[in-house]
Amino acid sequence: MVRFNPIYEYLNKIEGLFENVEQISQGGYLKKGLPYFRGVSDESLELLPSAYRPNNTCFSKVDFQNHEKDCLRSFMREARRYSSIPEEDVWNWTVLAQHHGVPTRLLDITRNPLVALWFSCLHDSDKDGAVYVISGNLQISGIDEEVYRTRKHKDIVSGILSSDPEYDSVKAPFVVEPYFLEERMAAQRSAFLVWGSDQYPLEENKVMADKNRTPITVNKILIKGQDKKNILDCLSILGIDERSIYPGLDGIGRYIKRDNN
Repeated sequence: MVRFNPIYEYLNKIEGLFENVEQISQGGYLKKGLPYFRGVSDESLELLPSAYRPNNTCFSKVDFQNHEKDCLRSFMREARRYSSIPEEDVWNWTVLAQHHGVPTRLLDITRNPLVALWFSCLHDSDKDGAVYVISGNLQISGIDEEVYRTRKHKDIVSGILSSDPEYDSVKAPFVVEPYFLEERMAAQRSAFLVWGSDQYPLEENKVMADKNRTPITVNKILIKGQDKKNILDCLSILGIDERSIYPGLDGIGRYIKRDNN
């Protein structure tokens, strides 16, 4: 029997985040500190990008930065014939690499709470999942006001991604809403958390509040493992499954494969 109660309960938990919002506009979303969401199938996973997760070769900040650069260079060398992105456009190359599984300092998030819920239920049915709700001041901080005013936002982000010493003062993660380079990015309402010079999980970052800045807030909604299959069935009825998350033949194939397991 399909039960929608777990979805109702989930939406009730996030409804309060929008209670004082009269209208949501594309341009004002980030500035208003409205929430972004990330779904994980294992609630024990930390909010940390893949390039900074523990491995057998990186033991220091510099090691992780070199690891990140090496991965991006390898991707650009192999993928250049498939993309017209200029070589110097580090930001869009990093976005493309992230969406094709390359370790980067980006972490996928979404504006759509139901998309995040779907990802939290997709795997590990024997484990509880979670949806992280991330809100507050998620704009770039730590940059001199004159630099921020006179340079293109993309150039600043590219400098941070290139570990340019000029931007070492940018420490806390911040949100960037990219151009949608692929259909799946639009379907998933993709955005990214981009890590600054700190390499700690978001839960452990301390962002001090002052009169001009509110802190980053992270809330965690647990999704019971026993509810995952039912939630996926309900979301499919609502039009959210592999066919909408991954538009095209790939998504159709993924849906048929899961539906027949």
